[in-house]
Amino acid sequence: MIPEARKVRLSRKDHNVLEARCRSPVTLQRDLKRARIVLLAADGRSTLSLLDSRIAHSVTTPALSP
Repeated sequence: MIPEARKVRLSRKDHNVLEARCRSPVTLQRDLKRARIVLLAADGRSTLSLLDSRIAHSVTTPALSP
C-alpha cells in the first residue's frame, strides 16, 4: 500500500534553486530527476502519480520513500 503523500512546501528561494538545477546543462541526471520530483510534489502531485511518472523511474528519493 502506498502511503498518503506528505504536503511539500517550498520557499520561493528553494523553488528557484530547483528550477535552476533543472535548466542547468551541468546538473547530474540523478539530481535533475530528484529536483523534478520535488517540484512536482510541491505542485500537488500525488505519490501515485509521481511513481507512475517517467521521471520517477530508477530514482530513490528518501523524502518520498516510506
